[in-house]
Amino acid sequence: MFGLLNTPLDSTFSPRQADYAARRGRFYLFWNCAKTSGLPVLVALMAGDSAAEAECTPAAELVAEITARLASIFRLPESPTPREVIVTRWGRDRFARGVYSYLGPEAEPGDYGDMARGVGNLHFAGEATCGTHPATVHGAYLSGLRAAAEVVEAMVGPVPLPSVFGC
Repeated sequence: MFGLLNTPLDSTFSPRQADYAARRGRFYLFWNCAKTSGLPVLVALMAGDSAAEAECTPAAELVAEITARLASIFRLPESPTPREVIVTRWGRDRFARGVYSYLGPEAEPGDYGDMARGVGNLHFAGEATCGTHPATVHGAYLSGLRAAAEVVEAMVGPVPLPSVFGC
């Protein structure tokens, strides 16, 4: 995994936040997934306004930009064109709707626990309810196990959970 500090559009290298805000979040993080997938897979992430803009940008434009950036990062004359590209568009995904949880400026340490707290026979799960692994797939999975145990406990009594779950 490696990150990319985006330069301002006008290339003045100004320390002012507003000068680089237009590029903030654009391909800010790369994951090399070769070890886990057994294939040469690179995942590039976007956030904020850049992610919203990418929703409407043709895949070919995104690929051209990212290959140019990778060539620049690794000081190559040009970066090879990927054999296959998958551009996820979370904003159009009816299940994700473009977001995962994050802590806002007014967040408190107990907020994840508050989100996980059931109301009557309604129980909540999802990565936003897992304080130990928020904004992750495994946080969503672990919170699902926790919520399922809460449902069973409500029906049949206490169910011991290993402490490894942490949600």
